[in-house]
Amino acid sequence: MDSETYEECLEAVKDDGLLLEDVPEEMQTDELIDIAMDDDPWAFRYIKDESKKTLERCVKAVRYRYRLLWDVPKKMQTDIVIDAAMGNDPWAFRFIKDESKKTYDRCLEAVGCDGWLIDYVPDDLKERVEKEIENA
Repeated sequence: MDSETYEECLEAVKDDGLLLEDVPEEMQTDELIDIAMDDDPWAFRYIKDESKKTLERCVKAVRYRYRLLWDVPKKMQTDIVIDAAMGNDPWAFRFIKDESKKTYDRCLEAVGCDGWLIDYVPDDLKERVEKEIENA
């Protein structure tokens, strides 16, 4: 889409939000990004300028698919975003980039839903979480 005009890019993402991937960064305006994400929230993956991955867009993306937490910049993985992702599916826990955000309560929630997630619990919390799950 490099030679396309902004209007052509806008029309393209209205029909298929995933075409945001082919839109040059300089044409990825707030309007165009929002239209693309309204069509398909997976378009979040193709936002080239991280500063345009706003809190609102991050929450919208992870509510749609928890796996999009992986594409949320570390600094934007706030409690609100993480809770929205884990509310969608506890497996989002494995995509938390900042270990300090893997709180005891989040670890307990994740492992309580699926024991396999114990592998993603920080070492300093693992034993405590395992004991709590066993005693539940």
